[in-house]
Amino acid sequence: MIKLKSLLMSIAILLFLLLQVSYSSASNLLPIQSTEQVVLTIQEYETHMNNLSMLEQNNQLQLNQINKLEMLLSEVTKSTGTASTELLLAKNELQIARHNLMKQQAELEKANSLLKMQSEQLQKAQISLEKANQYLDQQRIELKKANQRIHSRNWIIVGLALGLGYSVLR
Repeated sequence: MIKLKSLLMSIAILLFLLLQVSYSSASNLLPIQSTEQVVLTIQEYETHMNNLSMLEQNNQLQLNQINKLEMLLSEVTKSTGTASTELLLAKNELQIARHNLMKQQAELEKANSLLKMQSEQLQKAQISLEKANQYLDQQRIELKKANQRIHSRNWIIVGLALGLGYSVLR
C-alpha cells in the first residue's frame, strides 16, 4: 500500500513537471501577439517554422508520455480497487470468524455451567448414597441383633419345651 502511494505521488509529480515544461517552452518559443504587422526574412521564417515543428514534436512526445502515465494510473487504480475489494472481503471473513468464535465461546460457557451443575448434583447424590449406606449398615447391625435375640429366644423356648416335655413325661 505504501509503494502504491509513492507510485501515485511520483506519477502526479511527473505530470505536473511535464505540464510546466511544456508551458514554459511554449511561452519561450512563441512571441507575444501584437496587433502590429511583422515582416520576417526567409531565414527568420524558417527558424520560426523549425521552432514550431520542434514544439509540435515536444507536444507529441509529452502527449505520449501523458497517455502512458494515464494508462499506468488506470492500472494502479484498478489494482488499488482490487486490493481494496480483497481487503473488504478479508475483513468480512474475519468478522464472521470472530462472530462464530464468540458463539462457540458462549456455547462452551453454557456447557461448562451445565457440567458444574451436574457435578454438584453428583456430589449431592454421592452424599445421599453414603447416608443411605450408613443407614443400611445400621439396619444390618439391628437385624443381626434382632436375629441373635430371636435365636436366643428360640433356644430358651426349646429349652423350656424340653423341660416341659421332660416334666410331662416324668
